[in-house]
Amino acid sequence: MTRELTLVAAIGLIAAAGTYSRGRADRVGTSRAVAAAAARLCRIPSNCGEWRGVDLEYNVRDFINAGVGGVRIRRYTNAQGERVVIMLLCGQPGPLAVHTPDACFVAAGLELRGTPQRRPEASGTEFLIASFSKPATSAVPEALQIRWAWSDGGGWLAPEHPRLSYAGRPVLFKLYIIRDLADTVREDEADPVPRFLRDFLPTLAPIVAPDTSS
Repeated sequence: MTRELTLVAAIGLIAAAGTYSRGRADRVGTSRAVAAAAARLCRIPSNCGEWRGVDLEYNVRDFINAGVGGVRIRRYTNAQGERVVIMLLCGQPGPLAVHTPDACFVAAGLELRGTPQRRPEASGTEFLIASFSKPATSAVPEALQIRWAWSDGGGWLAPEHPRLSYAGRPVLFKLYIIRDLADTVREDEADPVPRFLRDFLPTLAPIVAPDTSS
């Protein structure tokens, strides 16, 4: 539980870092499309396939101040004890496209291990993946593996320039998949995230689909 609280606190720091780097000039009102998308986040299923989910608490103000229209953070666990944490955000493309973990996690005090890699995942999707750790001098060393991608309703992708790729869209979603590497038992233990994504991503299709009600 302590590690999860630390993780959520780090996410809050990242959101706050986004607020600082954007400045006040980018603070715009929430559009009707963003409000509708934020309302749909409550429809993310708690259970999918072999995974059972529990919502994690967070400071919503950190995300609102960072230009995020809606957020849901949840931990999923399977019967083998494998765990992943998802953070799904929605908002206008500007704020959602510019802040990526390789910048914001470092600003929040984590160290990037190597260079983020673009990786194909389930059902033709594509994520960026990177590992981060606390400095060796930290009292509680931690290591995280993070995947992230964006969707405007047409699938989850990781374009080289997301702000340009999604410019003009009424709403954009960003998905983080966070794996605590302290959960691994062996150095060669299989990564559970690809299996999780095969179960989880299909449940997001109706949530990220463009709103055609208006």
